[in-house]
Amino acid sequence: MPGKRQNITVSKLVRRGVVRWIVNRVEDGARRRTIFITKKEADAEAVRLRTQIENGGAAWLALSAADRDELVRFHRACQEEGVRFWDLLRAHE
Repeated sequence: MPGKRQNITVSKLVRRGVVRWIVNRVEDGARRRTIFITKKEADAEAVRLRTQIENGGAAWLALSAADRDELVRFHRACQEEGVRFWDLLRAHE
């Protein structure tokens, strides 16, 4: 979400002597956890997610307020109808 700091952490989990690495975050108000075998994989995922959020925020803020409002309304209408954006675009082609 633009302007809101996203807290993405990597933590170690040991269960029954087996080490796993977890990427913790909150998406759409819900806690999400992705488990990896190596810390390197978990760190790479955390970087990927942080970059995705940063780039998405910049793209969002580059839109005018009117365009952002229109996209939000369009997204809401699609969710209510159970339609995906790309399905509409493909149907229009």
